[in-house]
Amino acid sequence: MNLSSAGAKQRSGALPLTQRNRSEGWSHAKRTGHNLECEIASELRCNLGFSSKLHERLFGETAGSLPEVEVGGSDASPVPSVLEGKTPSKSDLCVRWDSDRVARISLKKSDQGQVWLVSAERFFSGFEAHFGEAVPVSVQLGLRLFIGPIEMEEMRRVLGGSRPKGPCDRRGEFQEYRQRRFVSYSLEAFEPESWKATLRWLGIEMPRITELCFARGLCSDHTGIAEFVWYPLACIATGERFGFDIFPIDHLIRAVSLVPLQHRAIPGPTRGGSTVLMPFGSLQMHRPSGKNQLQFRHSRDALVEIVRSAAPE
Repeated sequence: MNLSSAGAKQRSGALPLTQRNRSEGWSHAKRTGHNLECEIASELRCNLGFSSKLHERLFGETAGSLPEVEVGGSDASPVPSVLEGKTPSKSDLCVRWDSDRVARISLKKSDQGQVWLVSAERFFSGFEAHFGEAVPVSVQLGLRLFIGPIEMEEMRRVLGGSRPKGPCDRRGEFQEYRQRRFVSYSLEAFEPESWKATLRWLGIEMPRITELCFARGLCSDHTGIAEFVWYPLACIATGERFGFDIFPIDHLIRAVSLVPLQHRAIPGPTRGGSTVLMPFGSLQMHRPSGKNQLQFRHSRDALVEIVRSAAPE
């Protein structure tokens, strides 16, 4: 276990995963995430040295006064959505200084985890609404087959009477039948053209996907958009209460754009390619309420690597 994850567990009194079911896990993640938001907001409001250091880290100069801090995140009211209605904010903290500087920050309470969970339909619609470009039909098919859920009749059509190429689970059942989706190995065998088009599109659009995952989601205006990603527990080993491992999201987007195209969307190496590896983390199928959804995952180590690679010599 890395130090930041250990620190997060120690601070939140986390139970071992074996002692917490899925529903409890989601509740725990929401509760501890909000606790962290409130702890940092309190520290920023009363500790001039801490808030000034954050200002310097974000804007290159110290601040002479304490900021106003709004806590968003898990308990915040939804914000206007680009698809009409409301959607969760991507910003956990909004920090305002007398210097007229404002920082909308996404807090990460561990080195890796979920950064955006969205249904395939809302992902396609949100992409098109934000960027004014249609997602190709072949890509919609490829992602829908990869994420599911797929009716058994359609699964049989894709397989053409053959058995899945994907892995079996511990009970000897095909994972793909149980999850009602296909992994990369099967898609390469039975839907090669749409899957190839899907991986290429993901690679080409990775900077925009990064923007959606970290900054925008389905938010339609600045009230819910994040500008920075902060891993406050990443430097816990220094003995300080919070560290300052922060990434401007526009820098992340630029760094992703400099990753060679062939390295931006690669099927994962295990379980027949049940994930797609991406510069900032990965994409996988997740079904928190029994409905298959796209789960984009972040990794601090991945962000460090791409930002370092993009830095000028």
